[in-house]
Amino acid sequence: MTSQPVILLCKCSHYKTIPDAVRSQILTALEDAGVRFELIDDLCRLAARKDPNLKRWAAAEGLRIAACFPRAVKSLFNAAGVPLTDKTKIFNMRAESAEDISSRLLQDAPQGPCKNYAAEETDKWIPWFPAIDYDRCINCKQCLNFCLFGVYELIENKVTVTRCANCKTNCPACAKMCPKSAIIFPKYPDAPINGAEVDDSNSANQTQKDISGLLSGNIHEAIRRRGVKQLDIPADVLASLTPQDIARIKQKEAAGE
Repeated sequence: MTSQPVILLCKCSHYKTIPDAVRSQILTALEDAGVRFELIDDLCRLAARKDPNLKRWAAAEGLRIAACFPRAVKSLFNAAGVPLTDKTKIFNMRAESAEDISSRLLQDAPQGPCKNYAAEETDKWIPWFPAIDYDRCINCKQCLNFCLFGVYELIENKVTVTRCANCKTNCPACAKMCPKSAIIFPKYPDAPINGAEVDDSNSANQTQKDISGLLSGNIHEAIRRRGVKQLDIPADVLASLTPQDIARIKQKEAAGE
């Protein structure tokens, strides 16, 4: 491990999940204090592309990350194959005050210039995709069976997100199918899909759906009829579904995949 502490500040580009005022106030506090930190354009994009800097950051002693919900941040690093250590401190700009985060980030912070790190965007892809909280995942494969777009894959019999760019922007349907709230969309507005801690005693967080019941009868119409209200599937995604899509999910379900 490196001995130099690292401070990361995520801008969460493309979405307004982090209040501008909170992010701006923290950024100003760090700059005014003259501490060394790295400004990240979008942690989700870096995780999807397994950016090599993630490995460097994860190995840094005393790593501090100002981003979103800790469960989401940990799952993103896991998705990139570089899990965070228990010593990493994660500050949630979606829920905590700018004053509190700033004061904790500045404690014994290293001095030096800011490094504005932005991943090169070679396309217009918006980094919307699921990350799996394996502390909660029971590998039931409902997400794998339900997803029509090849986002998930079985690797050594473990459900894994392998094709992030295949995911449909703003669609959280697979997360709503998950019986353990193990699927996280960091940019989603509502808990626990956004990575907030799961309250298993709260019936509102019991997201389990019976996939066979949802897709019984006229499957295409069932998704169209129930998708918007129960699964929050965007209308453009519903419109894109074809009979071939439905046939594919039926084949996967019949094969037990």
